[in-house]
Amino acid sequence: TNAGDLEGCFDLSNPITVTRSVSLGKINVYPNPATVRTTIELPSTTQDSYSINVFDLYNARIMSKTVETRNLINRSVELNLNGLNIGTYIIQVTNLNSGKQTFKKLLKTN
Repeated sequence: TNAGDLEGCFDLSNPITVTRSVSLGKINVYPNPATVRTTIELPSTTQDSYSINVFDLYNARIMSKTVETRNLINRSVELNLNGLNIGTYIIQVTNLNSGKQTFKKLLKTN
């Protein structure tokens, strides 16, 4: 009942890391679910740089891209999904100027 009374080696819990960040705001990901490609619509019309990362559910980075909004048409970035297996992925979008970020879930289908 008291952790101080334990003798020996025990795993009481797994360590966790908490990272607090300020939200980037709303981004649109469409189509979602997607088959061959998906489009990410960024929230800002300002000339900012963005980092876009795609992770699988094991937290392995599958795809990474850096873009600047001044080089984009309609603030949209298209991702080619041909190399991805069917499943669920997490898209992380970070504004490199402000450090704000947001996450979206993406479902890849066939």
